[in-house]
Amino acid sequence: MKTLFRRLLSVSVMAVCAFALVGCDSDNGGDEGKIVDDAKTPWALGEVTTYLTDNKISGFSGVCLNENGTGLYGVSDSGEIYNISFEGEKLSKLPLSAVKDFEGIATDAVTKKVYMCEEREWAIYELAADQQNVTKVTDIFVANGVENKGLEGITCGNGCIYVSNQSLPTTIYTYSLAEGEVIDSVTVDFAKFLSDLSYDATTNTLWCVDSKQKLLFNLTLEGELLATYDVSFVPKAEGVCVDYERGVFWFCCDSLGYLYSAQMNF
Repeated sequence: MKTLFRRLLSVSVMAVCAFALVGCDSDNGGDEGKIVDDAKTPWALGEVTTYLTDNKISGFSGVCLNENGTGLYGVSDSGEIYNISFEGEKLSKLPLSAVKDFEGIATDAVTKKVYMCEEREWAIYELAADQQNVTKVTDIFVANGVENKGLEGITCGNGCIYVSNQSLPTTIYTYSLAEGEVIDSVTVDFAKFLSDLSYDATTNTLWCVDSKQKLLFNLTLEGELLATYDVSFVPKAEGVCVDYERGVFWFCCDSLGYLYSAQMNF
């Protein structure tokens, strides 16, 4: 599989070529020397497959690998969590009884714990071992947060929970599980909606899907944009999960209730 580094290298070459073509054009309306930021130029992902078209999940708002890596979890904004196979079959619903606006779900690959973010409460919850209850881990303080534009994305890595506020502001917060507090935050100004996050252990970066712009961003933990991908094949992508073992990204659509996979082509 080609590496993301090779893709980014080709982006750099494209930027140099762009400069050679437009950098000395005196008739470009005052944009002399301007180079297109190719990190923001959307690439296309590979083959797309759609699942759950006959067995959708209402309010499908988040997707992640389960704690054993044997399938997927899908969460709805009504508080329901489903087991989903890698073949895209909805297998069962967890016995959880919680009326919560869960907008994202994540598993910790080390501790095997499962976490959800609650939009309206600006809070992170942990799923109990019996899968019947949840306990609040922490509240996330979002300065000047707007109702119904709260916590939307969540993922785990480096002993931390990364959680994103959807918009106003589009900020990613890093919550340290060991320290029990937010230890960092970064505002992502190129995003309109931070709809979900997925930690990439291979590159130690984050993948972020923006349902408003229909884009998938790859960014450093410090919020630097590395690459952008077009995900307009999902009408309203509210969940993303990177899956190197199968060589795909998983996406979920809130408006249709469908699951999608898109082949990695880098």
